Order: sequence, then structure tokens, then C-alpha cells
Amino acid sequence: MKVRLAAIIGALLLLLPLSVSAQEAMVKSLTRTTGFIPGSEQRRDANGELCALLKIQVVDDVTRIEGTPPIGNLVNRGTEKWVFLPKGTRQVTIHFEKHLPLSVYFREHNSDIVALESNRVYLLVITDKEQPKPADSKVRFGLRGGLNYSFPDLELHTGDHYGNVASFHIGPTIDYRLQKHFALQGAFLLSGKGFTNDNHFDDYDMHASAYYLDIPVEAAYIPVYTKSIQLRLFAGPYAAICVSGTIEDRRYSDFSYAFSDKYRGFDFGLSAGTAIVFSGHLVLSINYQHGFGTDYKNRCVALSVGYSF
Repeated sequence: MKVRLAAIIGALLLLLPLSVSAQEAMVKSLTRTTGFIPGSEQRRDANGELCALLKIQVVDDVTRIEGTPPIGNLVNRGTEKWVFLPKGTRQVTIHFEKHLPLSVYFREHNSDIVALESNRVYLLVITDKEQPKPADSKVRFGLRGGLNYSFPDLELHTGDHYGNVASFHIGPTIDYRLQKHFALQGAFLLSGKGFTNDNHFDDYDMHASAYYLDIPVEAAYIPVYTKSIQLRLFAGPYAAICVSGTIEDRRYSDFSYAFSDKYRGFDFGLSAGTAIVFSGHLVLSINYQHGFGTDYKNRCVALSVGYSF
């Protein structure tokens, strides 16, 4: 069980880098300067026409320009990168070392510049794109789903060997922000749980599947709260009502009965876990449920992916 639990946690950690994207860039301004290209700096295209000079002001390094092929190599002038382009160029795609590529259509940023003119100097200023701020609404709704891994605690009899069951959970969520670093969160989940029991003395192979309406209500502490990421630690009680379930003997396929015929249809306990929220919307979480039932005690680890609107 410990090996499988470690595999689940490892899968969550592997997912985290996939959700972190490179910084985006945006055009702040595009202008045509009053001067012309000095004679010592002039370059000509394949047709003998004088090129236009596009000066790119950016905090990142420009690695290449796509679109109309530039004439010669990029010229590094500190925070300015110079590129010579043929007359009539209407757009370029700029690739950076640390930012995502940016396609620039000149007319969209300056209606007076449809295409570059021969022997003219243009200044393109590029900045970081503003990231969306976390939503400040006190009440937010969302959806959540993922994997359940159940390993319940039952009374052992001679020959009993209980095994674990993988299932799923899915349903709506609600979040109420108390203040910046504290919130209440809840969910209404259809949650699958169960167990197996291979008893060699009584010669049966039991497989139990149960589906609950799972209702956790948790207090969340948010130690990390920025525009792009939140870290949540949460804990609280849960209650669950069994809405469907079957117990069957896998060695005698015609022998089965309802889960509620043997075990209570109500479960309750404590839930605790951690979550990472990206850009105020995408939620990755892992939590553990510990049931306190009398005859049947649920134990469950859940790995979830959610979206908050």
C-alpha cells in the first residue's frame, strides 16, 4: 500500500511543472522615428533596396526573427536588438530566450504603419504581459474530479486478506473566502470506494464496490497567495451517504448482494490535504479521508484536478 501511495503522490508532483507556462510578452508601443538610417549602418536587400531598421526594446534576449527573413544577423545594442528588414514587411514573429514567441502585426499597434518603408527607423517596445489577478469574489463555484484509492479498515477473521480498490470521484465544489489567507471549502462528490477480500479458508473471493454522496466541509489556510499561484492546506469533517453498492463473490459470479445489506449506508470522518491553485482557476490537490464508522471504516486517498470559475 505504501508503494502505491508513493506512486500517486509522485504522479501529482510530475503534473505540477506541466501547469507552469513561460512568461508571455506584449507590445507596448510601435513608432516611426523622425530620422533615417545612418549611411554606415545601412543595408540593402536582394533587390538592392535600402532596408528598414526595426529597433526592439525588450528585457529578454531575442533569439531569432521569423516571417520576412531579416537581412544579416541581429545586432545586440544592450536592451535594444536591431534587425534590418526588407521594404514592405508587414509582420514579424519574435522568439525570445525566456518568453513565449510573439507575433507582431504592425498595423494592429500603429494604424499609420501598414508596412515598413525603405531607409526608415522604427522603435518596437515590448514588455511582460500582465498576468490575471486572482478573482476576489468571496463565493466561487467549480468542478472537481479524479482518482480514489481505498484501503478500508475492517474486522479481520481467520483467513481474511483484504485488498485495496481504485475508483473515481467527481462533482461540484464551493469556496467561501473569509479573508486573504483563510477560506471555507466544500464539495458534493459522487465518490467510489470499496475493498476486496480473499479468504482461503472459506473459499471465497469477495469484491465490494460502493458509491457515496461525499460531502466534505473543510477550513483552508493559504500561506502562499500570489497572482499566479496559491498553496492551500485544509482539513475538516466529512459525511457520506451510500447511494449504490454491490458485494459479489468472484468465484461464484451468480452470487451477489447489495452493499447496504451487510454494511451501514452512512459514513463520517475527517478529511485533510493540500492543494495548489494556478492563476486562480486550475486546482491540483491530494487529500486523505479517515472514516470513523463502527463496522466498516473507510480509508481513502484522493488525487484531484479541478477548475474554479
